Amino acid sequence: DGTVTLLRLPTRRYYARASAPPALCAHTRPVSSLAWSHSCRLLLTSAADGAAALWDVGADRPPAAPLIKLAHDSPAHGASFFYLDRFILVGAGNTLHLYSYALQRAPNDDAARAAELRHAWRRHHSWPLEHAQTLTCFGAPNSFLSPIVVAAGSDRSLVALDLGTGQQVLTIADAHERPVHTLRLSEGSACADAPAAGCDLFLSAALDGALKLWD
Repeated sequence: DGTVTLLRLPTRRYYARASAPPALCAHTRPVSSLAWSHSCRLLLTSAADGAAALWDVGADRPPAAPLIKLAHDSPAHGASFFYLDRFILVGAGNTLHLYSYALQRAPNDDAARAAELRHAWRRHHSWPLEHAQTLTCFGAPNSFLSPIVVAAGSDRSLVALDLGTGQQVLTIADAHERPVHTLRLSEGSACADAPAAGCDLFLSAALDGALKLWD
């Protein structure tokens, strides 16, 4: 129904029987993706109404409205933070969009910590998948600085993009027998050192029943 429910566990401790968990309402169509920021303070949602919304969920009370709402003419199939929260990626229609954003508190408002955040955003570039009608999903690391993003199209292809140069660095046609619905790039580990070669690997999954590991 376009809403996102925020649950704090255990629910018996935080919610009485008569009360319901708080919900975020910014979309008019089904929600397609959720993504946490690296800081875990911001939440990014996207939906079939073509919008991607940025929320500040670090406060005790849930926000009444998103900080930023990015609108598109086509349904948004996914949104995520990128480059250690410095950018936002949104897949809408058959195109991947790259946004920068800035959140700043109102000046002379040190005493009012709950003041609303003033925001600014800008679309830097868009990469259409020329031979695909729809971008079905994409994967991008956010826990370290990497310019590589992998996108999947409805034509069953996979495309790796170097957002630093804006160029396609890899194209895999007919990667699966069905369109890919999930892509994951290595994020490493916060508890142990991961081999550097792991950053060159990514996983894809589709409704053909296959999970594939690519180098």
